[in-house]
Amino acid sequence: MDLDAVKGHALQQAGAFLHVAREPVQILVAEGRIVEVAAYCQEDVVYTYRIWLLHELFCGRLSERECEASEEIMWRRGLTDGARSGS
Repeated sequence: MDLDAVKGHALQQAGAFLHVAREPVQILVAEGRIVEVAAYCQEDVVYTYRIWLLHELFCGRLSERECEASEEIMWRRGLTDGARSGS
């Protein structure tokens, strides 16, 4: 696994996610756009989890194999964009 590439990709995704202009959730809910709220929340959870995985990897509490396995599970469940670690 190319740790620099994994780190760069995760941070790039998280940065892009945080800088995207989004309508306030309460407006989306009021308009009945619950599917969009759910998608937004899911993205937030996935990006946060990926950053946590990298933190644990760099702190030595998670092996590269464990990190890759977690990424693979998210990819297989359709939770990521396919840019998995190690690929």
